[in-house]
Amino acid sequence: MNNQSACLRIIANNNQEADFLKLCAKQVDEGDRGNKEAYAARRYFYNLFGSGFKRGRFDDPINAGLNYGYALIRSLIRKELAAHGFEMSIGIHHESSENPFNLSDDIIEAYRPFVDAHVYEFIFQKDIFSLGLEEKKKILQIFFEKCVIDGKVCSIVDAIKITTTSLVTCLEGKSASHLKLPNFVEVGK
Repeated sequence: MNNQSACLRIIANNNQEADFLKLCAKQVDEGDRGNKEAYAARRYFYNLFGSGFKRGRFDDPINAGLNYGYALIRSLIRKELAAHGFEMSIGIHHESSENPFNLSDDIIEAYRPFVDAHVYEFIFQKDIFSLGLEEKKKILQIFFEKCVIDGKVCSIVDAIKITTTSLVTCLEGKSASHLKLPNFVEVGK
């Protein structure tokens, strides 16, 4: 939710809604019993892509772009988890018995807003009507997008490696305090 807030602030220049999402993030309790995350996601997408946008449809270029970008990031996360010997069907919050990649779906949550920002810039703002090869090439650039993780600026590719390595440290130390997640690079701060 913090990265969604940053995306709204930096990409969509919507400070008011960004502040609201920051507040929502602080109110999420263990297990999100108040369903704040789903509520915030609806508001986030509404404010990023407009009131007519509905997440999940496959027949529009925004959803197709999001799905494509998420698939790219998810595949890289899966590769890193496999390289570290993780059983990906065992997730932290994602627990579907039908999903063989629950753990990668947990990790991707912090990375989704980076994809959202790319789709906003390369598809939404340009009023693209179909997701073609050129648009996919632009979305592929997500791998080289810069973020801040562990106090350093690096690419999304390197950040995923850092997140995965930190997850190993969390499990070994039996503490989530070692988990390292990416943040947007905020210019001027």
